[in-house]
Amino acid sequence: MFVVDGEHGLSVRALLEDRRPGPRSAIAIAPYWNVNQAGEVCLGSMVTPRSAGLASLAEWVEAFFQSEFTHAGAVKITSHHEGHLGLWRDLAGRQALPPEWLIPAGTLEEWSCRRS
Repeated sequence: MFVVDGEHGLSVRALLEDRRPGPRSAIAIAPYWNVNQAGEVCLGSMVTPRSAGLASLAEWVEAFFQSEFTHAGAVKITSHHEGHLGLWRDLAGRQALPPEWLIPAGTLEEWSCRRS
């Protein structure tokens, strides 16, 4: 789940259930490269869209996945016993990320309220 705003740039969280989220949906730290514990994305080489509006969200998501993922950061963003690198190694060939490897981060509503 991605959020774009002019003040924070791009942020991302993972959903703990594979269904449309609501305010009380449980979320987790998204264990992507270039993402910190707060979900903020280090933009690095990412070519960012000109707009931060809702209409450009798909462009932001595409830009995120087309960027050069360079670092996992020095923070814990997964509960995998071998850390970030072990997580991505063990994900090879899997269809889904096991939820037990995610670190809970409250609810969608809590995250949204902290961002305002």
